[in-house]
Amino acid sequence: MYFLLAGLFYWIPCWQEGDTVKRRIRESFSASISVQSDDATQIFRRFDLDLKYEWKTEIRQLEVADEFGVSLYHGGVANRYRDRFVLRFSAQANGKKTTGSTSFLLEGPLFPKQELLFDPSRGRYLSDPKGGFLNPSQFVQGSGIRFLIFDDAALDLSFPALMLNRIHDLNTRPNPFQRKLLMGSSSVLYYSAGATAIFQLSKYLSKSFYIDCRSRLFLNGYRFKYQQWDQELRIAWQMRKSIEWVLQARFSEDRTIAPKVMKWYSLRLGYRLESVK
Repeated sequence: MYFLLAGLFYWIPCWQEGDTVKRRIRESFSASISVQSDDATQIFRRFDLDLKYEWKTEIRQLEVADEFGVSLYHGGVANRYRDRFVLRFSAQANGKKTTGSTSFLLEGPLFPKQELLFDPSRGRYLSDPKGGFLNPSQFVQGSGIRFLIFDDAALDLSFPALMLNRIHDLNTRPNPFQRKLLMGSSSVLYYSAGATAIFQLSKYLSKSFYIDCRSRLFLNGYRFKYQQWDQELRIAWQMRKSIEWVLQARFSEDRTIAPKVMKWYSLRLGYRLESVK
C-alpha cells in the first residue's frame, strides 16, 4: 500500500501544475458498431458496440470507454460475450522531453458475467450470471518517468507500480507474487507490486487517417517476473466529416490466468465528434 500512497502524493502536484497554465483542450467522442455471423449461411447473430470519450491537454489525458458485445442463440437467449468498461488517467509534470508522470487504469465489467450452458433435456441454451459490477476487475497505478518520443507519442516507465485484482471466484488461487488484501461475500481482492512500461501513440497521419496504439507491460515481484501484457490498436479512416471505418484489434496475455494470447479484432462503422478549445 505504500506504493499506492507514493503515487497519489505525486499525482497531486501533476494535476495542480496543469491548472495554473491555460492550455489547449481536445475533446472527442466516438461510437462504432459491428455485426458478425459465426455461420455464413445464417443471419448476423453477433452485435458489438464501442463507446469512447477522451479529454486531453498537453500534460493530462482522461479516457472513458465501454465495449459491449451480444450473441443471439436459438430459444431467445442473448449472451454477453464482451463487457469491458475502461477508465484511464495519466499526467506528466511538464512538457519537456523527459519528465515525471503518473497514471492509473481501472477496467472491468458493468454487468454480471454470463456463462452459456446447454441443456440437453430442453435442447436449448441457458445463461448463468456470475460476478457483478466491476467484479472481476483490475486497477493499476504507477508513477515514474515519461519520455516524449515525438508529438502524440510517449513511453512511461513506472516504478513502483501497484496492481489490484478483484476476483469473483472465491476458490481462485493467487500466483506467488499476489497477496490477499480483502475478502468479501462475493469477491476477493489481491494486490501485487512491481513496474510497468506503457507506450502510447495517438496521431492523425493524414487529414482522414487516424491511428491510436497502446501497449502495456506489467512486471511484478522482486525478480520482475513477467505477469501481464496488453496491446490495443485502433485505425480509423474518415470517409466524411464524422463517419469513419474503424479497424480495431486487441491482444493480451495474462500469466495469472493462462499462458496464452487472447485475441480480438473487428471491422466497424463508426461516428466521431472532435473539438479543440
